[in-house]
Amino acid sequence: PWRGQLSIRGQLLCNIALRTPYSSTIPAQLPPNLGINHVMGLSDLKKKLPEAAFGKRNYIENEVCFQGVYFSLYEVEISNKDQYKMDQLVENLKEKDLVSI
Repeated sequence: PWRGQLSIRGQLLCNIALRTPYSSTIPAQLPPNLGINHVMGLSDLKKKLPEAAFGKRNYIENEVCFQGVYFSLYEVEISNKDQYKMDQLVENLKEKDLVSI
């Protein structure tokens, strides 16, 4: 799995790990710090990505290919001491129907 830090506009939020039970590697080289600098409306994101990317039934072993583009689902692992920070972030995004990009 990939391990690193998640930051919002340069401020450390928590340490995270990304993993999938179907592969031992992540197909992209990720930096040690993932930054969330922007948010957008979920409805706007759905207009930009194919519908297949949002349907869990379309994923086979956490991956779907649509028009030559692969989309993957990863589990985010957060330490118990940081869980409340992530819960607050997720709740805030849900309330406003936003996604982080």
